[in-house]
Amino acid sequence: MKITVTKVDILTAKNAINDSHHLPGFIWLDSSDHAQSQNRWSIIGIDPLKTITTWDDWQSLTQMLTQLTPKLPVAEPVEAPFHTGLLGFLSYEAASNWMPSSLFKSNSQFPKIYGGLYHQVILIDHQNNQVHYIQTQYPNERSPLPLDQLIKNTLQTYQENPLQGGVPNGRGGYKHIPKETYLHKILQAKDHIHNGDIYQLNLSHQMTSTLPMPPFELYLKLRTQCPVPYAAYINTGTHHILSASPESLFKTDGKTITTRPIKGTIERGLTPEQDNANKTQLQSSQKDQAELMMITDLERNDLGKICHFGSVQVPQLKTLETYPNVHHLVSTITGDLLPNLTLIDILKALFPGGSITGAPKQKSMEIINQLEPTPRNIYTGSIGYYDITQKSEFNIAIRTIYTQGDILYFHSGGGITADSNPDQEWEETLTKASSIINTLTT
Repeated sequence: MKITVTKVDILTAKNAINDSHHLPGFIWLDSSDHAQSQNRWSIIGIDPLKTITTWDDWQSLTQMLTQLTPKLPVAEPVEAPFHTGLLGFLSYEAASNWMPSSLFKSNSQFPKIYGGLYHQVILIDHQNNQVHYIQTQYPNERSPLPLDQLIKNTLQTYQENPLQGGVPNGRGGYKHIPKETYLHKILQAKDHIHNGDIYQLNLSHQMTSTLPMPPFELYLKLRTQCPVPYAAYINTGTHHILSASPESLFKTDGKTITTRPIKGTIERGLTPEQDNANKTQLQSSQKDQAELMMITDLERNDLGKICHFGSVQVPQLKTLETYPNVHHLVSTITGDLLPNLTLIDILKALFPGGSITGAPKQKSMEIINQLEPTPRNIYTGSIGYYDITQKSEFNIAIRTIYTQGDILYFHSGGGITADSNPDQEWEETLTKASSIINTLTT
């Protein structure tokens, strides 16, 4: 196999995005907030060699990439997290492929799994203000195209078939379940905690809206209102995913692994003084600190399944991170991976994330399935990449919109503990969703 790297200018990259986002298989892993250290790279995949929609296909593709790794050049063509390989997502319900099916809703029309093998990739290096176009020739597969020819082909395909997925109907606003319904479910969750079934539960509710503008235009508006490190836009042909997630499920270079769970949220203040007061309130909140400590311990245990004994560490605990609409508390947990692990092994150990399920994880998921009336779909699933060099990174798909026809859906939730105040928990879900709500209503 052969990998070719060409430098291109940022305008060419923007034109490629604007001209190809209409097509099924377009994936943009978008580090839209460039101020943070984890936001160096954005990855754009266009016209995949293969599209995968089943767990068997996902496993087969990752196995093939692992087998091809030894055939790579000794030196990487460009220092980057991704050159060629798998881009895609797992919905929350995708975990039913290895966890008991009784933990999940079975009435969803949304794909559990979607992804592809990408041999034509644009990489944007935000740190050095450089753009690379990477072409990979796989054995016995069609050749990648020069970028100008690829753009020309995508435009021609779109002109021949212009309506791909959601069509806006001009209305905005949003709907959610009655507040009283959610408060009642919080009380039920607290009953489970008082009975000793669980320590913490992430309880969410679904919101809906009609599509007020084309999905890609809506995404550009969302990323402007809420720049985050793990944003994404995906066009499957039948659905669109617009993610403004601040949370990482894991990142690995094939030898070490890092996970960064978020627990603890407070809204931004209207003035600098109020904003600083809110930061102090969050950092001194016993409830939020307890939430984060429980999930940090859960993630340490999950990493312990796939890491060398004694290597799992917590280099950062209760770090404050600030985003346009909220402040969060975050922990960083690291470990040294056991040899010969695959992406599948990592996903089975960590997915779904502990911060969006609860502790203990499986019992919490059982109660979530009882209390939440709708499938989560992409919400609290994961979007990311698996490179042929075995580097990989996946987000946790919170603050994420997905479409079905001209209807869009998004969810918001929070961690319920013994100390939870139901009214405050309800308001927190609206605060977390405020970037999406503002995008839809302003």
